[in-house]
Amino acid sequence: MTSTAEGGGHFRRKECAVDLYGARRVIGVIAAPLITDVLSIVRAAAKKRAKLSLSVERVAAVDAELRAATRFDGVDALRVQLKEWQDAYRAEFDANKHYDARRAEAYTSWNEGSQEMLSRRCLELAGLADVAGDGCSFALSSGRERVAAARRSTAKKRTYSEATAASPDTPGSKGVLVDIGCGTGLSCTPAARLGYSVIGCDLATAMLRAPVDVALEGRLFRSDMREGIPVRSGAAAAVTSIGALHFLGEDTTAIANFFADVARVLAGPPCGGGVFCAQFFPSSPAQSTAMVAAAEGAGLWATLVIDQPHRTNGRRTFLIARDASRSDTSLARKCVLYDNASACALSYAHACTQRSLSPRLAMDEPDTHDHWFWREHLRYAHKIVRTRRYNLSRGADTTEAAQPPVESELADRLIDVCGDVSVLEADQAMWPRMFDVLHT
Repeated sequence: MTSTAEGGGHFRRKECAVDLYGARRVIGVIAAPLITDVLSIVRAAAKKRAKLSLSVERVAAVDAELRAATRFDGVDALRVQLKEWQDAYRAEFDANKHYDARRAEAYTSWNEGSQEMLSRRCLELAGLADVAGDGCSFALSSGRERVAAARRSTAKKRTYSEATAASPDTPGSKGVLVDIGCGTGLSCTPAARLGYSVIGCDLATAMLRAPVDVALEGRLFRSDMREGIPVRSGAAAAVTSIGALHFLGEDTTAIANFFADVARVLAGPPCGGGVFCAQFFPSSPAQSTAMVAAAEGAGLWATLVIDQPHRTNGRRTFLIARDASRSDTSLARKCVLYDNASACALSYAHACTQRSLSPRLAMDEPDTHDHWFWREHLRYAHKIVRTRRYNLSRGADTTEAAQPPVESELADRLIDVCGDVSVLEADQAMWPRMFDVLHT
């Protein structure tokens, strides 16, 4: 942020600007005491945080200041502008121009833990790695420990060549896995460790010239995902992508062409007809909807899944698509933790388990991610039930103001169906009932 003092007004006024989406974005000259609140709103919108840690009164003060002193007609207009800036940035982004040798090296250093972790979770959700016992899962308690473990893995040179050598399966025995947007190859190692022959594709030449392991040379290819996947039809057992798919934007034609090509390379018998899994950052609900529709239009069964793979409050969106001829086309149930807008990783695994597909649901197995994620569900249930009971003890007049009606109704149902929610973590026999209440 930069500040330029100006006179006039009851408060000292300053220019409010923030570096965002590759440029310096000027919000306007506003009252100095409100600058922090304005930037909080900007950053919350940019990171798509579900909740803003500002009171209603402070948001109202920012709204009034924006109307009076800037070109924005309130907070909602600022959020619309932020979305337009983001869309323009993604539409104009050229990875080949953006990444030079220095940025490629910085990318590897910064993402060496998180990228591998997201790749591992992607493989689990795709049913390519078991959720426990195959060396691909994290039996750790926190997101920091998980990232640290992945970075220690890199520090110990557990790279592509060593991962392949250490695989219990013959290298490449499980078929070809294509990684879209592979960068320097950080996301290739977990699949190699499981016995896949990995082919990486990326648009940035500098990234491909700086692979994390020399054994990846000859396996990484320059390719624009808008122009197709450079693999022959039916050759791939799986296609994955970490943090790249959103750069397709909301161009429905480009999205449709991409998924048609995914279906083309997955066609055939490997891995039960093939599977696609991508972690991405949707620019809007419309983009997510377009991707699901395009995958289904290409003959795949597709669903969006929300997970918290870092074992923090950070949410990540995954899209999983399978051969529709070998999968049930019904979607996993929506999760109340995400406002019933999408399935969560648990409801998706539950749906797969019921249909004898992978991944299996492992929320009753300690040290698995499913078990940690289920405890997050229990924590949410405890919170809304406590709030509901507290409100009822104060009287009905204050209930609606203190808790959204949807949460109040859900809390009442939890109490009716499950009884004493506080003991549910120990009473595993009641877990199926609570699961049904939290997933609709």
